[in-house]
Amino acid sequence: VIVSAGERRWQRQLKGGGSYLAAHSPRLHFGLGPAERYDRIDIRWPDGKLQRVAGGAADRRVEVKKAVP
Repeated sequence: VIVSAGERRWQRQLKGGGSYLAAHSPRLHFGLGPAERYDRIDIRWPDGKLQRVAGGAADRRVEVKKAVP
């Protein structure tokens, strides 16, 4: 996942799985510093497809579900 705000980019990778009867949190946190908005979120899904989410206000939780073709 890459979040873009102006000339800056932040990248994180979500790792699934965990251990027996456990899993990692499905949330990613991006600290955007002084940016009040982000321009877009680009998500590269495990199957290789790219999904782009339009920008919005910072300091918000954004839930993204994989787009169905």
